[in-house]
This record gives sequence, structure tokens and C-alpha cells, in this order.
Amino acid sequence: MTSYFMAKASGRKRKNRILSLEQDDVMIQGDNDILLFATSYYNSLFGPSASVFNVSLEIPIECALDDLNRAFLEQEFTLDEIRVSLFQMKHNKAAGPDGLPAEFYQHFWHMLKNDVLMLFNEFYHVRINTARLNIEFNCSGLFV
Repeated sequence: MTSYFMAKASGRKRKNRILSLEQDDVMIQGDNDILLFATSYYNSLFGPSASVFNVSLEIPIECALDDLNRAFLEQEFTLDEIRVSLFQMKHNKAAGPDGLPAEFYQHFWHMLKNDVLMLFNEFYHVRINTARLNIEFNCSGLFV
């Protein structure tokens, strides 16, 4: 690497570095304090709240659907409908919260299908904490 590009990279790093933040007339300085503040801020902004993650499958659809359609919609998930949905997903799209793209699940479907069906059934029977699905993954895609 030439000294020119090294100087440019160093200058960009200095220019983009956050040295301090101000919140309510209080100056926040130091890498650890800035990191704690930013983490707290974004957790409060995007973290779970009781109203956001309250999922209820008890939707009053009696007026909108006849008995046959209601029975169809209220049945448990099947491997076939999950497989059809999964294989309709396009490749090279953003990965899910687990860090794995749809191609991973498509390629290893023969090995993962029973676990995926179990996850869907746990959701159907309201035995899964849906808030955990969004917040328990860190940047590497592993459980915290």
C-alpha cells in the first residue's frame, strides 16, 4: 500500500471518529461511555416493548369468512406450505436475524425441514416468545 493511500485512510478514520456526544446539556466522552449511550439509545428505540410484540392469534374473523375458509386458515402449518413459501424467496437478498439467507434454508431443506416445522408449530400454539426472535441475535448471528 502506498503512503498516499495510507494517509487517506488515516485521515478518513480521524474524520469519522466520534469523540463526544451531547445529551440534555451533558457531554458524553470516551469510547466506553459513547458505546454505552449509543447502545442504550438504540435499544430503547428498536428494542422490544409490550405493545409491539404482543401477538394474538385470536382475531375476530367470524364476520369476514365462512366456516370452510376459517377452518382452512386456522389449521396448523404444513411442511408443504412452508417449503413452497421458502422456495419462492429470491436469492441474494438480505439475511434474516440469524444471519442466514434463504438459500441456506433452501439448500439444506432436507436436513432442516423438521426443525423449521417445529418452530412454526411452536408459534402456532403460542409457546414461543416471539420477542426473542428479533433481539437475541448479536452481530455474528449467534444467540447472546
